[in-house]
Amino acid sequence: MKKILAIALILTTVSIIPVSASVEHKVIKVIDGDTVYVDFNDNGIAEQDEKVRINGIDTFETKINDGLNWQMKLYNLTQDEALGLGYLW
Repeated sequence: MKKILAIALILTTVSIIPVSASVEHKVIKVIDGDTVYVDFNDNGIAEQDEKVRINGIDTFETKINDGLNWQMKLYNLTQDEALGLGYLW
């Protein structure tokens, strides 16, 4: 729940930046705390070119990959502990 609130806060903050036109799109899939799929073409399908990663945010991974291995080493965690933190929020 906190992860969703953090994403909503970030997206709200970004929407405050003045632009000449305003367009709204739905977040249709959350990968982790810094990666979402935004339905830019309004077809309801999470397509690869609609994947958005928020720069400057680093959250725990939810899949086994190099990022998770780096987090395990950095914080001295087991794989289960690191993955658990990815799903905590």
